Amino acid sequence: MRLAAIAAVIALTLVIAACGGDDDEASSDTRALVTFAKSGGVAGNVYSLTVDRGGGAQLTTYPSKIKKFNIGADKRDELTGLLAGGKDFDSNYESKTPVADASRYSITYESKTISASDSAELPDTLRSLINLLDGIVEDET
Repeated sequence: MRLAAIAAVIALTLVIAACGGDDDEASSDTRALVTFAKSGGVAGNVYSLTVDRGGGAQLTTYPSKIKKFNIGADKRDELTGLLAGGKDFDSNYESKTPVADASRYSITYESKTISASDSAELPDTLRSLINLLDGIVEDET
């Protein structure tokens, strides 16, 4: 009788786990979707943000402050869309003339790294991506 009860609990657990849906699967995916670094600017701050495919995120404010949080599905979908639209990004966007208080960005996704200065001429999709990631950083600092 005990074995039947244990088997029933295990079977019920497996059924509940199988009914989890896409959101449960996505939220457990801890592989990095994008890594974003920002440095410079007037204040000279240095940030590093990693967003997981499941929506988990970690923001490091140098030298040593770490904050973990979650990104909502809407923002994660917007981020995924912008990354998908950036398949033709160059690897480097530099300003034609140096700007003393310009911020520098590094974005890594799908084994590709893009370096950019906010004073450079950037494609609209890349500018939108940087604004979205920078907004996440600003919201969490």
